[in-house]
Amino acid sequence: MMKSISLLILGAFLGLGAGYLLKGRLDPVPAQDSALSDKNDLQAYSNGGEASSTLRSSQADVKTQPSAPARPAIVPQVAPVASFSETGKALAVLGEARSHREVVAALENILPRLRSGNPQEIAKSALEMPEGAERDMALMLSLGELAERNPSEALRFAESLPVGDDRDQALRWIASGLPSGNIERTLSLADSVEDSDLRELIVAKVIAKEAESNPASAMKALTMIEDPAIRANALAATAESWVSADPGAALEHAKKSDDPAVRSDLLAFLSSSPEADSKQVFEAVLEQMPSGMAYQAAISDLFENWAVNDPSAAAAALSKIPPGPALDSATSEVASAMAGSSAPKKEVASWIGSFPQGSARLEALDGFYSEWARTDPSGALGEAARLTGGDRNAALTSLVNSWAGEDPASVLQWGIRGANGFDEARDLAVQSGIRGIARVDPAEATRQIGSIPPALQASANSALVEVWSEVDAESAAAWLSSKPKGPAIDGAAGRLALSLAREDPEMAMEWALAITAPESRTKTAREVAQQWKQRNPDAARAYSSKNSSPSISAIFAD
Repeated sequence: MMKSISLLILGAFLGLGAGYLLKGRLDPVPAQDSALSDKNDLQAYSNGGEASSTLRSSQADVKTQPSAPARPAIVPQVAPVASFSETGKALAVLGEARSHREVVAALENILPRLRSGNPQEIAKSALEMPEGAERDMALMLSLGELAERNPSEALRFAESLPVGDDRDQALRWIASGLPSGNIERTLSLADSVEDSDLRELIVAKVIAKEAESNPASAMKALTMIEDPAIRANALAATAESWVSADPGAALEHAKKSDDPAVRSDLLAFLSSSPEADSKQVFEAVLEQMPSGMAYQAAISDLFENWAVNDPSAAAAALSKIPPGPALDSATSEVASAMAGSSAPKKEVASWIGSFPQGSARLEALDGFYSEWARTDPSGALGEAARLTGGDRNAALTSLVNSWAGEDPASVLQWGIRGANGFDEARDLAVQSGIRGIARVDPAEATRQIGSIPPALQASANSALVEVWSEVDAESAAAWLSSKPKGPAIDGAAGRLALSLAREDPEMAMEWALAITAPESRTKTAREVAQQWKQRNPDAARAYSSKNSSPSISAIFAD
């Protein structure tokens, strides 16, 4: 019981303890251990020679009671269990905590003593505790505090421990609290950590901490790491810190670096940084990053910010991007930003019309009409009426879907009334409107279907079941069962069958076989059978063998 509760509470209080400790939320208690300066350390502690924490704590207790007579110093016992310091008692209480409330109370007792006393002594006492969440908590608090106050002493403490789990965990907590300036020594210690995951965590923490104040030093330290996975994580943390602190310097380093991974990571974070110079980052991305997923992501992130802040400059830069997915996404971002800007919509539409036929042009139409329909669907429809062919279809699809996201009831009624002459958009409007309503209120969507013309009923039924079956397949199936079989429910039956295939394949197969159109019925039944055979081949074989229909046997044999 103790162990299970410990595992649960450690995660809950790890952040709490560190927050109290590092942010100073508890008022400090007058110090009982005086701190002395040391030319080699930021701060060293007066440990009272070799006297134990038990002795010092007992003497301090005497000082807090002026009326009590002076007591002789307590002689350390061979068996230390005979006497405990107040800190030792507090740690013992933490080790015996069985509940959320008890852990909170124990932490409230330990934290003031930790902040006013010697965290190294508390860490030593914590190492004597039984293994468990409370021991880890005590080590985390004490060693994090020690590392923040006295980095050299914290590292010496880790070095003094035998190689093994205690040393690994100690270094983990020390690395979390270390200020910058200790990178080489800590990385050297990290080499002794046998657990590769823990070693990766420690190294990444140390280099990321160094990057906060000296990113160039952190970047240089990356060359000391041989493990590719550890280096990749540390590089990402360093690049993120550098870009956040000084995007200009990070950009200059990216331009000069001979390491493709360094250039790629720095430019990736620079592309999504609102503080970086978008034009300079864009030029560096084109020159320094090879085509690929990272390049496409960088262009997309860059234009997402650039198009909003300076749509004209971003639009002018599009001509420099080679055709491909990167140009498509950048064009969509610029067109969306222009739709939301003060630029005259007809001029933007004319600009898009000047694009050559292709995916970039379609992406521009999608971005422009999608954004415009959010605030002015009537105006967007008026401009879309001037378009023809593929441009018209692309614009209407984006417009109607975006409009339905804002006001599905209006889109549905627009489709029912004839879509103002956009005959090709009636079916899409009904489907989009029903989907939007069904996401909020499936019962209302079923009522709305009653007013839809018979020619659009099949689309409406399919759209409703598509959304409804995702959240409540049983209710969707009950509603669809009330409808007469026929072409009007074929699409809905297929949607329901595919939705049920994972949880109830036998019921899914019944709905697949209820489809009246032969080709659709066979195709859907095969998809259900394929999933069934993958998930539960024995059940699929049993169903096939008990069914005498040759067509069913053929479906399962494929």
